[in-house]
Amino acid sequence: LLFWISLILLILNDAYLKWTYPGFWTGKLSDFAGLMAFALFWMYFFPKRANWILILTALGFIWWKSSFSQGFINAWNGVVPLSIDRVIDPSDLWAMLVLPLLYWLFIKDKIISYRISYPLALKTFSLILAVFAFSATSMLRHAFPQGDVHIGESYNLKMSRTQVLDRLEQMGIKA
Repeated sequence: LLFWISLILLILNDAYLKWTYPGFWTGKLSDFAGLMAFALFWMYFFPKRANWILILTALGFIWWKSSFSQGFINAWNGVVPLSIDRVIDPSDLWAMLVLPLLYWLFIKDKIISYRISYPLALKTFSLILAVFAFSATSMLRHAFPQGDVHIGESYNLKMSRTQVLDRLEQMGIKA
């Protein structure tokens, strides 16, 4: 149940809340819900490896949120037609607090069991939905051509689009 709650929260946040209420809280919600759903997803398939899943999830998240992952992102985007991206924000690492919570709930005290058997159809649906949710955050920003996303604010400028983009580039802002 916790997996489904975190997965639905991740999808709802990335598809709606981030666009409607952009800011600090919706950004952090994705990290917390995403890490929880990601770890629970793998713990379900490999319950005997739960300790390692939590450790590797933490290390992978640290790598992903650092500049060290940029080479991988560049290589991926150079080969695969679906581009990925991420924002480097050290405050996102606070989301790793869900990992000790999962350790406590599922491994140390076994308060909640993730060893429940589900029908094959539900497992397949879970797999497809989870892969979509985990990849949607980094791919969603590339799903819309430039200029097609509006978040409630518009401005009239006495410059062409090209002039605005050139000015932003001069300021070191990649648009």
